[in-house]
Amino acid sequence: MSEKKCLDMTWIYYILIQKDLNIRKIARWLFMLKVKTFFLIVVLYSLSSVPIYSQDKNQSQIRAEKKVQIGLMAFNRNFFSFFAFNLNSKFSAGVSLSGSRSKKHFDVNSTVITNPIGTIGIFQKIENKDTTFGRAGLFLRWYPFENGFFISMSTGISKYSKRSEKLSYTFDNSIPMTYLKYTNNLSNRVDAGLGLGYQHIFSSGFFIDAGLEPFIMSKTKSNIYITDLYSSSSINPLVNYYTTKTSLRREFQDSSRGINFHFNVGIAF
Repeated sequence: MSEKKCLDMTWIYYILIQKDLNIRKIARWLFMLKVKTFFLIVVLYSLSSVPIYSQDKNQSQIRAEKKVQIGLMAFNRNFFSFFAFNLNSKFSAGVSLSGSRSKKHFDVNSTVITNPIGTIGIFQKIENKDTTFGRAGLFLRWYPFENGFFISMSTGISKYSKRSEKLSYTFDNSIPMTYLKYTNNLSNRVDAGLGLGYQHIFSSGFFIDAGLEPFIMSKTKSNIYITDLYSSSSINPLVNYYTTKTSLRREFQDSSRGINFHFNVGIAF
């Protein structure tokens, strides 16, 4: 098999595999979106059933008196915190910090490529990932009513990095197994969002806060650092080069938009 033909076949097979992985990722994302949306509806309905006027003062009056708000929520390896200042009963501005860290070890996705003659290739992606994400942002909230419903606008800068990913391939018996380990650091990117939510401040100063905010993110550059490369074939490094470029480009495009959901508790004073 010629080097050019092998490269062309590898490129076509990899694109087909990536499409299958993209479909699975979209399905998982839609499922999580439904779960988050359902949870937000339950929270907002529960909060709306709280008798707002059972207190001596309504939410608008409490916001005017308690100028400073500090909120925090942490679970597993994720956290969200914010500091806000109520400009008046209708508007508040603040800063937010959020981040997450996840680890996956030896998660193998294997696809066998066949034709009428038999097996002609195997694609494997063996991951030992340590992924981190952090974001710092500014936000402005508008409370159009005397209760706790608000409309929010935000902008921020985020950083994403993924380390220790191992890619393995074998195509045809004439091309032995090869693998590539690399790290992928994406440059800082800017995001902007518009959403809504609900906040209820109790007379003691403690509050609960929930919101849902669609956002868009700017494009970013990928910085690839190869940490280990093994091959017994002269063309395999080229195969890894092309597939790595495709993987990184696909990943950053999938992350260019999304929906943020938060639920936290805090204190106002």
